[in-house]
Amino acid sequence: MGWNTKADGTGTDYAPNATFPIGAANVTLYAKWSVSIASISAGLSYTMILKEDGTLWGTGDNYYGQLGDGTTGTEAHTPLQISY
Repeated sequence: MGWNTKADGTGTDYAPNATFPIGAANVTLYAKWSVSIASISAGLSYTMILKEDGTLWGTGDNYYGQLGDGTTGTEAHTPLQISY
Protein backbone atom coordinates (compact mmCIF):
# COMPACT_ATOMS: atom_id res chain seq x y z
CA MET A 1 0.00 0.00 0.00
CA GLY A 2 1.10 3.55 -0.52
CA TRP A 3 1.71 5.83 -3.49
CA ASN A 4 3.81 5.84 -6.65
CA THR A 5 4.63 8.58 -9.16
CA LYS A 6 3.90 6.32 -12.16
CA ALA A 7 0.70 4.39 -12.89
CA ASP A 8 2.63 1.18 -13.68
CA GLY A 9 4.46 1.30 -10.32
CA THR A 10 7.93 1.92 -11.79
CA GLY A 11 8.24 5.46 -10.36
CA THR A 12 9.14 6.65 -6.89
CA ASP A 13 7.35 4.85 -4.03
CA TYR A 14 5.95 6.67 -1.01
CA ALA A 15 4.64 4.93 2.09
CA PRO A 16 1.18 5.75 3.47
CA ASN A 17 1.29 8.99 5.49
CA ALA A 18 4.77 9.84 4.14
CA THR A 19 5.68 13.46 3.49
CA PHE A 20 7.67 14.68 0.50
CA PRO A 21 8.48 18.01 -1.18
CA ILE A 22 6.24 18.88 -4.12
CA GLY A 23 8.11 21.95 -5.36
CA ALA A 24 6.64 24.20 -8.05
CA ALA A 25 5.58 21.47 -10.50
CA ASN A 26 2.30 19.55 -10.44
CA VAL A 27 2.62 16.04 -9.04
CA THR A 28 0.35 13.09 -9.80
CA LEU A 29 0.39 10.17 -7.38
CA TYR A 30 -1.15 6.76 -8.05
CA ALA A 31 -2.53 4.64 -5.22
CA LYS A 32 -0.96 1.23 -4.66
CA TRP A 33 -3.35 -1.39 -3.29
CA SER A 34 -2.55 -4.76 -1.82
CA VAL A 35 -5.67 -6.87 -2.15
CA SER A 36 -5.57 -10.61 -2.72
CA ILE A 37 -8.39 -11.61 -5.08
CA ALA A 38 -9.24 -15.29 -5.58
CA SER A 39 -12.02 -14.83 -8.16
CA ILE A 40 -14.15 -12.17 -9.86
CA SER A 41 -17.51 -12.78 -11.49
CA ALA A 42 -19.37 -10.16 -13.52
CA GLY A 43 -23.09 -10.00 -14.21
CA LEU A 44 -24.96 -7.63 -16.52
CA SER A 45 -24.49 -4.61 -14.26
CA TYR A 46 -22.85 -5.92 -11.08
CA THR A 47 -19.63 -7.63 -9.99
CA MET A 48 -18.94 -10.16 -7.25
CA ILE A 49 -15.43 -10.43 -5.77
CA LEU A 50 -14.17 -13.39 -3.72
CA LYS A 51 -11.06 -12.46 -1.78
CA GLU A 52 -8.45 -15.03 -0.79
CA ASP A 53 -9.46 -14.61 2.86
CA GLY A 54 -12.88 -16.08 1.94
CA THR A 55 -14.87 -12.85 2.19
CA LEU A 56 -17.34 -12.03 -0.58
CA TRP A 57 -17.81 -8.48 -1.88
CA GLY A 58 -20.29 -7.05 -4.37
CA THR A 59 -20.62 -3.82 -6.33
CA GLY A 60 -22.97 -2.43 -8.98
CA ASP A 61 -26.72 -2.56 -9.48
CA ASN A 62 -28.78 -4.15 -6.73
CA TYR A 63 -32.26 -3.33 -7.98
CA TYR A 64 -33.42 -6.96 -7.77
CA GLY A 65 -31.14 -8.10 -4.93
CA GLN A 66 -28.26 -9.19 -7.19
CA LEU A 67 -25.67 -8.40 -4.53
CA GLY A 68 -27.25 -10.70 -1.97
CA ASP A 69 -26.98 -8.27 0.94
CA GLY A 70 -30.67 -8.50 1.80
CA THR A 71 -31.63 -5.19 0.18
CA THR A 72 -33.12 -4.22 -3.19
CA GLY A 73 -33.55 -1.05 -5.19
CA THR A 74 -30.07 0.34 -4.53
CA GLU A 75 -26.65 0.61 -6.15
CA ALA A 76 -23.27 -0.04 -4.55
CA HIS A 77 -20.66 2.28 -6.07
CA THR A 78 -17.90 0.81 -3.93
CA PRO A 79 -17.60 -2.88 -2.99
CA LEU A 80 -19.58 -3.93 0.07
CA GLN A 81 -19.01 -7.09 2.05
CA ILE A 82 -21.69 -9.74 1.63
CA SER A 83 -22.60 -12.13 4.46
CA TYR A 84 -23.24 -15.70 3.37
